[in-house]
Amino acid sequence: MKITITKTVEETHELELPAYRKNTCFYFKIISETQAIQVNFGKEMESITTTYASVALNSASEVGNQEEFDAKFNQVLTIIMEKASL
Repeated sequence: MKITITKTVEETHELELPAYRKNTCFYFKIISETQAIQVNFGKEMESITTTYASVALNSASEVGNQEEFDAKFNQVLTIIMEKASL
């Protein structure tokens, strides 16, 4: 017999803001308890937007830093500006 059990885990983390997270497609800058800036650098899907801080914390387990975020932000911004001028 096989059964599936779903568990919910609740964790509490202390963050100093701004906090930075990243994964294979996104860089996040968490700017408040509820908001984050999201930089998507997926191929041909570059974007910069705001999202919920919980999205950043749930989808990006790697810790980033300001230098990485700023570099990726500027890279994606340049791509967007180039596309906008076509």
